[in-house]
Amino acid sequence: QVEGVCALYLEKKRRYCKFPALPGTKFCGVHREEGKGQDPRVPCPLDPTHTVFLSKVNSHVKKCSKQRDRDYAAAQPYYGLRANAGEDTSGEADGSGEW
Repeated sequence: QVEGVCALYLEKKRRYCKFPALPGTKFCGVHREEGKGQDPRVPCPLDPTHTVFLSKVNSHVKKCSKQRDRDYAAAQPYYGLRANAGEDTSGEADGSGEW
């Protein structure tokens, strides 16, 4: 454990978090201890591999890189929603655009 670096050990990566610790704490902004009236972090609705502050979800969704990637792909002339999804056996296309 290095001084000034987040003290959270990431089991999956078998290492400590590399983000700098917040002043006066052992953890970074992502892994800080919840509570004391702090805004909780929740999974991003577009890409649950990262989290955002609950109060900032609406503004985050507008600029999330996952949405930007989806918009870019949809703007390509060769793009077709669910083009390789196979035959729809239910009779209805859901049009969800999920990857």
